[in-house]
Amino acid sequence: METIPKKKGGGKHPIGLDEDQIKQVEQMAPNMTIDQISEYFSINERTFRRIKIRQEEVQAAYKKGRLKGLNRATQLLWDKMENGDITALIFYLKTQWQWREKQDVNISSEDGSLKVPNPVLISFSDDSKKD
Repeated sequence: METIPKKKGGGKHPIGLDEDQIKQVEQMAPNMTIDQISEYFSINERTFRRIKIRQEEVQAAYKKGRLKGLNRATQLLWDKMENGDITALIFYLKTQWQWREKQDVNISSEDGSLKVPNPVLISFSDDSKKD
């Protein structure tokens, strides 16, 4: 961690990430949460979020790493679809194209009236009135 110079006024000097640590952020971003990355650097999650705001290169590295991970996952999914994996294809259609499986259930009778399923009778007994 490096200390970032602070303007006059006192208080703690904010910490920042050096070049090597920024590269590590990019490498970890596809597989780790912000909380996990923060823990790796032994800092609070809130501190890491503030570092991302102060150091644009940290935010850029984090985003780039996340996009690399998304690209890799998408490519693997695409490969599975091209190789005939129906589950992968359905997953893709549902998540990317809002495709839904829908089953229509007809509950009307031949004359068009509503069919009521066999009613279930429930009886309640009041045990408090027993002698």
